[in-house]
Formats: sequence, C-alpha cells, structure tokens
Amino acid sequence: MKSYLQAFDLWDSVENNTDPTPLPENLTLAQIKIHNEERAKKYKAKTCIESSVSETIFIKIMACENAKEAWDLLKEEYEGNDQIRILRNSLTYNGADCFSRLKGVPTSAPAVLMAIMLEENKLQAVMVELAAEVFKFMSSQESSMMFKRAGVKEAELPSTIVQILKKHENPSTKVPRIRRFAIGLAIWMMRENAQNVHIFKDLRLEKELEHISETTVELENFNIFSGTVGLSRQSTTIHSLVGTAMKLLEERQNHATEQ
Repeated sequence: MKSYLQAFDLWDSVENNTDPTPLPENLTLAQIKIHNEERAKKYKAKTCIESSVSETIFIKIMACENAKEAWDLLKEEYEGNDQIRILRNSLTYNGADCFSRLKGVPTSAPAVLMAIMLEENKLQAVMVELAAEVFKFMSSQESSMMFKRAGVKEAELPSTIVQILKKHENPSTKVPRIRRFAIGLAIWMMRENAQNVHIFKDLRLEKELEHISETTVELENFNIFSGTVGLSRQSTTIHSLVGTAMKLLEERQNHATEQ
C-alpha cells in the first residue's frame, strides 16, 4: 500500500497531512491548477486507502478526517503482523517442528483470530494456516484468553471455519491449501473443547469433509514457498486430516447414542 501511494506521489500527504502554502495574489491559471492538485492529494490518498481495504476495515476508517488518521488506524488494526509474518515464514521454511520452540509466542494469536473472523481474502488464508499450526501449542487458559482479547466468542469460530470450507469447495490456485488448514483448525477446536464437536456436528461439517474427500487435488498436499516454487510434500495428507476430523465427529455421535 505504501509503495502504491508513493508511486502516485500521495505518500507525503499521508505521512505529514499538510496543506500546500496559501496562494499569494496575482497567480496564473497554471499556478492555481497546480495548487488545487496539491490540495486534492490528501483526499485522493484517503480514497486510495479506503478502496484498498475490506468492507469491515472500511467501516472502521470511513469516519477518519484525513489519510493520516486512516493510515494510523490501519497500523493499529494490524499491529503484530510483523510477528505473524515471522511465524509464518518459520513454518514454511523450517516445518511445523519449529513451533515447538515457539510455544510462548501466542501474543500474536488474538490478531490472527481477528483476521480469520473479519477478512475474506488471501490474508484470511494466511491466518488460517498460521492458526492451524500455532493454536495447538496453547494451553486451555491461553486459548480462552486469546478469544477474550480478540473479542470473539469461541462458539463463533466453528461457523467461520465451515463457511471457509463452503466458499473454497473447489481448490483455488490463489489459496491452494486453505481447506487443509481449516480442517486442522477444526480438529484443534474439537480436541480442545468437546462442546465444539457438537457445534461442528450441527453445522454439518461432516458433509463438507465428504465433499473434500471427493475433490482433493494433489497440490493441497504440498508446501508452497513462493507461488509454485519450492514444493515439498506435507507430512500429513489432507485425506488423513479429513479422517481425523470425521473420527472426532463420529466419537461424539457414538457417545451421545450410548447416553
């Protein structure tokens, strides 16, 4: 975003939020035109920012008076994303084992959770991937604190996970692994809290899992470092994840029948 604003000579308006020097008298039409263009830059910058964010974020920044306020709000909204990028890169290049050494890092977990709940683009896919690997290292107390700090009810996340699976029922090359990590997140939730198994059952997760079994593509079983460069096979296939999730759902049904 910053590079985009710089390319159109709008970044100074965001960073400093200053108006051009007041017009002296006896100006030519050309000078007046240049002055008006300079004055308009901060409004153009704010428009560029507003048109580049999701609807959820737009609602938050629409009341900002100028581009600088909108930019500062965005920085606050995504505070901790540097941590998130570091964690994700560690996962990509070092494998899931690296997270056993990062067990104390869930300080960024609320930001990850909020992005999963609010975004509907590639950022959401990144956060689902990160959550599937990081959340499982949190204690129950850390997990509860994460939901509290993010302002999200735990019972709301299963619905979002199922919606993600429905939205991506046909694997996309833009987010090729989002389904496997959404399943991983669902598995973590069901293992963490038995009540979540009931919620997923009511949301008909089983139906989505059956569809995934029928539509899995080979690319979903690989790590992708950049585009299609640096492929390496995942240690756990998506079919195996589906089987684990189905087993957790079946155990709940069998337990309910026995009672």
